[in-house]
Amino acid sequence: MKAGIFILLPILVATSTLSQDSPAPYPETPSTQPDQAVETFQLLHGFSLELIAAEPLVTDPVDICYDENGRAYVAEMGDYPYTDKAKHKPGQENPTDESIGKVRLLVDTDDDGIFDQSTVFADNLSWPTGVVCWDGGIYVTATPDLWYFKDHDGDGVADERRKVYTGFRKYNVQAVMNNPIWGLDNHIYISGSTNGGTITKVDDPDFPPLKASRHDFRFDPVTEALMLESGYGRFGNTFDNFGNRFVCNIRNPALHIVMPKRFLDRNPYLPPFDPREDICDFGEFIPVHRIAPPEQWRVERAERWSAEEPDRHPSTELVGAGAVTSSAGITCYRGDAYPENFGGNLFVGDASSGVVYRLELTPDGVTFQASRPDEKADFLASRDVWSRLVNLENSPDGCLTVLDMYREAIEHPWSIPDDIHDRIDLERGRDKGRIYRILPPGDYQRRSTPQLGAMGNEELVTLLSHPNAWHRETAQRLLVERRADLSDDTIQKLGALKENADSILGSIHAMHVLTALGESPESTFMTWHYADVSGKEQEAAHKLAAEYAHEAPDSPHWKPARAPATETGLFWNLLAARNFDEVSWIFAQENFQLLTAPSPWLRKAMLVGSVNYAPPLFEQLCKTHDADTELVHQLGVVLGAGEPEQVLSNLLSQSVLQVKSDTLLVAAAAGLAEGMKRQKLALFPLIRKVPALHAFEADLLQKATSLAQNPAVPTEDRAIALTVFRNVPLSQSKEIYQSLLQTDTPLELQRNILSGLSGYDLPEVPELLINRWPKLSPALQQQALEILLTRPSFFPPFLSALESKIISPHVVSQTRRSFLTEHSDKAIATRAKAIFSGSTDRNQVIETYTAALSDLTPNPKAGQLVFQQFCMACHQLGEEGLSDLGPNLSTVRDWDRGQLLTNILDPSREVSPAFVEYLVEKNDGTVLGGSILNETDAAVLLRRPDGSRKAVYRRDIKEITNSGHSLMPEGLEAVLSTQQMADLLSFLTRKP
Repeated sequence: MKAGIFILLPILVATSTLSQDSPAPYPETPSTQPDQAVETFQLLHGFSLELIAAEPLVTDPVDICYDENGRAYVAEMGDYPYTDKAKHKPGQENPTDESIGKVRLLVDTDDDGIFDQSTVFADNLSWPTGVVCWDGGIYVTATPDLWYFKDHDGDGVADERRKVYTGFRKYNVQAVMNNPIWGLDNHIYISGSTNGGTITKVDDPDFPPLKASRHDFRFDPVTEALMLESGYGRFGNTFDNFGNRFVCNIRNPALHIVMPKRFLDRNPYLPPFDPREDICDFGEFIPVHRIAPPEQWRVERAERWSAEEPDRHPSTELVGAGAVTSSAGITCYRGDAYPENFGGNLFVGDASSGVVYRLELTPDGVTFQASRPDEKADFLASRDVWSRLVNLENSPDGCLTVLDMYREAIEHPWSIPDDIHDRIDLERGRDKGRIYRILPPGDYQRRSTPQLGAMGNEELVTLLSHPNAWHRETAQRLLVERRADLSDDTIQKLGALKENADSILGSIHAMHVLTALGESPESTFMTWHYADVSGKEQEAAHKLAAEYAHEAPDSPHWKPARAPATETGLFWNLLAARNFDEVSWIFAQENFQLLTAPSPWLRKAMLVGSVNYAPPLFEQLCKTHDADTELVHQLGVVLGAGEPEQVLSNLLSQSVLQVKSDTLLVAAAAGLAEGMKRQKLALFPLIRKVPALHAFEADLLQKATSLAQNPAVPTEDRAIALTVFRNVPLSQSKEIYQSLLQTDTPLELQRNILSGLSGYDLPEVPELLINRWPKLSPALQQQALEILLTRPSFFPPFLSALESKIISPHVVSQTRRSFLTEHSDKAIATRAKAIFSGSTDRNQVIETYTAALSDLTPNPKAGQLVFQQFCMACHQLGEEGLSDLGPNLSTVRDWDRGQLLTNILDPSREVSPAFVEYLVEKNDGTVLGGSILNETDAAVLLRRPDGSRKAVYRRDIKEITNSGHSLMPEGLEAVLSTQQMADLLSFLTRKP
């Protein structure tokens, strides 16, 4: 599906253009008949395409799964993008849409590889986006519900229709849960996207509501327990052979979910972090090589563009195409029909361009790097503008199945200019859909459709080693479904396969089947760990240990006998460790780099696992002269947040005081101090209670001052040193803050100083910020603004700065304006209303600028200066820019300028869920704003409007409010002339 293009300063898409006319509807583009469809495709490397289903057998296919006998269940999203245009408005939920989605059952009755029989298995579904097999039926994700359907009488129509969960938010049609898939651990993983919701179990009134925002889901089909999981992308969800999971997210084709949420939740004292790794190595501007002609509405947009600068753009780029804007259906190829070098490749569709491109994965420590092996063309592309390649699936025959939703236009209705929207029929094509098989090069002979459902259990055990992942996963699923009826002989065969070092994949699948049968995973860990195995087997053993070791606290067998052979094995080993003895071998390894230069993910694993052994680990690190400063500091935070006061006193006197390195000493103390604040404890009062630390306070401040002011010290260590001053009165920290809050001081340090100032509820803070405002860079102004808007006591001086024009009202977001104008303090509300009363109707502003722009000659060089002054605090353009608060603007070079104009002037007309501003009110009365990056049971991780990240612990939160507005403020017309706007648009759309 076309995952709407949410970008530029507000991260939204325009609904107005440069045209003032409303012509008749666009001429219809003729569709291609199914029997001619294959001829419209171009494939690389000798691959070819075969049509295996088309209308009327199937329509609007968006997901597919094959059951044990090769029958295909297809989710048909006929209600995309809406059924109720009158109420389907930007930024609104869509409960009134009719439920016209379906699940289709396709059967190949003569085993020729082409489906020839079709029944509507289940209908009257809302936004069906995923199907997965279980126990003779299927689970279906159909927002707002998760369903189970089963056909008991064999007529191809479900007679069991059971709603299992409900409450998934029906908001953005392109941000719904989707693509449920089977995992190695016998759970079903669901891509949750970003709509969130408050989820309840339909038949269990005692089920505590599950509050989801930016989460994926993990579902146990045996117990039907649903859990939140790390992740969130848009449309797509896949595993590789070893359980690594990947999702895609509009302009991010491949995100590796490195850290499962269940591990993060083990350490309630750990500040949250993003559990994903963006593994693509080519930045945000990712080219696609579309070969279909542009849609008519794109032609009109191109004509408007051509009228401004007809000589600057090649004709192929006048259609607003050429870059990844709608990554969808990410699938790891795990079959056995293609050449070996395609195994493990990720295949991703771009629905708006009619292409599928592939990514090669290269291991990179715990995670991967993804690269584009096909540079001049995409792996698969269609010349038919109707072709919308939204998803792929590994099939029983070892090939990839491709789903073509087949629509004349595929766009989010919120993402199309109003006048164009009025002229497009977004529903045209609801009666069509195609499914293809990608055939390998050479003389391919398709295997007969397998009938695994009729196989005996011991036959299924042999299939756990099959080279095609569909056979392995289906056999594993069937064995788990039959778990109560497995004989001793079958279980013995599973045990033998588990210990068979010649079949790594078979061993891994057998291990997980046995775990589902109740075998202690401890025996598997012992077998694999103490045997002469390495690589993927050992990694799998350590991962199993990480899952289950904490359930066997008295077992001696989880303790590693030796260091894992790979970084990934070490990663899981650190998560499995239950005490310091189980990781103490780290310190005995010669030249081992974990303590002195750990990779980011190893550092995170150690911090997550440290909940069980933080004090002794901290003591050991303090003895290691060249230990990693950041690890010491972060571990100090964990300790300070979770350990009793007496333990902290002992650590200070017995460990920190003994540190010989000033940098480590300051990092250790600063981390402890930061964590202690969560317990309402303070560092220096604690120091004063301990006789052995009598001189430590002055010594610590002196060392922190020396480090912070020394330009030869690495900036990150100077920044940690500055955090020490957040623990003393402002009268003690003000001097060093003022000495470093200068233009020639590194930006990171100035940011750190402003963060320190935010901790004081004193009148000197707004006074200092307002006086320094004209000399602050754009990024620092954003941060200062957030400080001024955080504390109620700062509102009066802030409003005075707005009234006196020291600060321009345009910098205040719509969310914050509403917060001030509706404030419970009537004096504040009255002043705010007077300040913001001049807000102009957005459509009127856009119309005014549109009319003026047509008569101006833009200057892209001048536009670069405008970008640097007003945009770079929140965005990057290539390598230029200070923050990733919004996407990299390299992706808008091919956009229509009318589209960009509306993005800039009306930022909240449509907002991607990823960039909606939330207000988090804390118990102490402070109010923080930002988008939610991640959540754990312990805390919420905010991305602030200044680009910084802030962990807010749930125990301190009074209320979280979704504003529905963009992080970007509106009102730029107050500071941007029409000429500056023309220059900026020209700069943003220039070609490199």
